[in-house]
Amino acid sequence: MGSRFKVLPLHAGEPIVGADQYVRGIPTDWRARAVRWWSYGGVVRSAQMPSGGAHGHRGEIVKTFSGWGGAVSTAEILDHAQEVREMTGARCVSGYAGAVRSAIAPSYFPTESATHTMPFLPLIRGAWQEALRVGTFTGHWRQYDLQSAYYAALLEGLPDPKSYRVTRVIADDGLFRVKLSAPVPGAPYPFNAESEVLATGWEIRAYALPVVDVITGVRWRSSQDIRPIVDACDMWTFRKRARRCFWGAWASRDAVSCHTKSATWTPLRARPHPTWAHLIMARVRKKVFDVSARAVHIFVDSVITQDVLPTGEEVGTWKLAAEYPHGVNIGGTGKYSSLDSRRWDKWAGVGKADDRRNKAPRP
Repeated sequence: MGSRFKVLPLHAGEPIVGADQYVRGIPTDWRARAVRWWSYGGVVRSAQMPSGGAHGHRGEIVKTFSGWGGAVSTAEILDHAQEVREMTGARCVSGYAGAVRSAIAPSYFPTESATHTMPFLPLIRGAWQEALRVGTFTGHWRQYDLQSAYYAALLEGLPDPKSYRVTRVIADDGLFRVKLSAPVPGAPYPFNAESEVLATGWEIRAYALPVVDVITGVRWRSSQDIRPIVDACDMWTFRKRARRCFWGAWASRDAVSCHTKSATWTPLRARPHPTWAHLIMARVRKKVFDVSARAVHIFVDSVITQDVLPTGEEVGTWKLAAEYPHGVNIGGTGKYSSLDSRRWDKWAGVGKADDRRNKAPRP
């Protein structure tokens, strides 16, 4: 794909002059000299430096590493950013989700009507993460991961927004904002914690949600062509990472703001699609719920259970990630280890080398 600008080299690491680059933070003096800079969620994520000099008519783009979660090194970020540049012409893409977006024509994405978006968006919730039981559990335990869970949910299809119609009549082919008489113990999050929720008709039936009021809802008559999204996830050498994050913008309320020394405006307004976002999450939660009867811990697309689950190699199948033949410790949500380990194998948000992972000595 052609480019309208003179191609500058790509760089990752400390800021240098004369290259588009990814940095850990944009230095204050660089931002002071910037022609313009962009923020997302109130945080400055990128800047464009003055043009001119030996490197052409359009200044360097400087971006933070924030969109490259999962990359193991600056060298890998550089390799992947260069791949995107060569495949789509995107000059300095904003991480893996940005790579997917760069490969899809903007005209593809239908806009979900504000009639649907405004009531639904405040109730979009994240993944199910819960320590179902906390303590020490003897016996043989297994941890399973659902392979490419979000991508597998995408492959089940998405509804066509042009076919949406507002209704309060609950049906499987619809999404509804409802009030429950009470949260439902044993149901996945958020149904076990909140009484006003978004739920599809099939979720209401599957979890026996005690609906006392349907505030609003939509049903759909037809499906969207998902091939452009699937192709944009699969075209990369880093396809596994792209498959994890393609859908995040559908749940976002933040817009990209552009700033100069004299003005601020919003060139890229948020285009949320809460119906699609909810369906992706709902399908993952349901697959995890279906194997949770003997589980002690749930974390997004992972389950620790005494059951032996069928495994496979295809997306959407379970993979055996770890075994704990002597028992398992569950210290809380996102915190667990083998019973005979002196350190917590997993502690969400705490680095592997952190001393807090050391368990207290047994009395």
